[in-house]
Amino acid sequence: MSEWFSLEDRNYQNDHRVRGGRDRWWIAIDERKMLVRHKYDSKTNKQVWYKFKYEACDTCDGKGHHVNPSVDCDGLTAEDMYYGGYEEDYFEGVYDVACYKCHGERVMPVKYGKAIYKKSNEEDRYE
Repeated sequence: MSEWFSLEDRNYQNDHRVRGGRDRWWIAIDERKMLVRHKYDSKTNKQVWYKFKYEACDTCDGKGHHVNPSVDCDGLTAEDMYYGGYEEDYFEGVYDVACYKCHGERVMPVKYGKAIYKKSNEEDRYE
């Protein structure tokens, strides 16, 4: 980040909901086999897969939505809450957006076990 970002910009970029949208560690999911593709290993010329299980998204707590970080990333004051029905709108979900991390799916894959290496196809390397 540049030193020219305002404090509000820094608060927004460092908000856990915004950072959650950048936490996607997998490339592909095969739900039928319950495998998740992590990366391509150029040294061994193989794809790296893991067994996985689904857990509730830690950004939205499994709800699939959260308040838009633009609304409250700088914090809210008592004055904000009592201004023209804002409090009711805020708690009723008027300012909610689909979760930036799980994209509304409510769950995220969590890898476990050792890596599984599969021979890769030429076109798979560039996904």
